[in-house]
Amino acid sequence: MNESAQLLSPLIRGPKCLGFYYYVYGGGIGNLDVFLWPREEQNNYLIWRGSGEHGDVWLRGSVDVGYTGESQVGREEFVRAL
Repeated sequence: MNESAQLLSPLIRGPKCLGFYYYVYGGGIGNLDVFLWPREEQNNYLIWRGSGEHGDVWLRGSVDVGYTGESQVGREEFVRAL
């Protein structure tokens, strides 16, 4: 069974640079995805993806959000069950 978790920002208006830290260590690591959810659309857009195990360290990620309307940015993490 795969599991996922989401973290969603408040409404923002771009353009912005989103910076975040992430930790992906251990067995069963899947993907860490960052999506843009435009307020006026029902689709979301993948704007960054990390996958696999990267060692016992915190890493810094960043992505430029060029969308100028109101939107939310969120992370979704997938973990494969062992």
